[in-house]
Amino acid sequence: MSSSQYQQYGGNPYAPAADGREYSSLHPYGITPIQSLQAPPPSINRTSGFSQASHYSTPATQTHTNTSNYAVYSLQDFLTSVDSIRQNMNQLASNVTQIGALHQRGLTDPDISSTSALESTVTQTQILNTQIRDRIKSLELDAAKTQSESHDKKTKQGQVKTLKAGFERELESY
Repeated sequence: MSSSQYQQYGGNPYAPAADGREYSSLHPYGITPIQSLQAPPPSINRTSGFSQASHYSTPATQTHTNTSNYAVYSLQDFLTSVDSIRQNMNQLASNVTQIGALHQRGLTDPDISSTSALESTVTQTQILNTQIRDRIKSLELDAAKTQSESHDKKTKQGQVKTLKAGFERELESY
């Protein structure tokens, strides 16, 4: 193949340039490699205290969350969160049942509507799984931060243990 075959596409990118420079000295975007390696500004999430270090300028260091300023839930707020998570777990169980029914329907009568309903329900269930897991972890952290040897701490730890066991059962049935 001759280099004239590529003229309709702007020329052969692997052929030497007209001024004699080799391909390796050219950059397809018109910038030198040094320009392209400038570090982006660090992204900082001001609400969580996490920051993302630049991988270009300085060695990455781990950023730890400052948990000393963490406000512990009151027992009433904690139990309200537990009830909310239980409602989400009931919804999760309902979604799992619905996924089974839609899967069975898709096997016996495959059509577009059952497939799209199944995909939608699976996606919603995956999101709900993640939300429940994150909320249980948050409550677990709260229980750990509660004053040691208090009645509230023992109550919170027991509730977290029960939630985790129930969530694991739901995940196994899924």
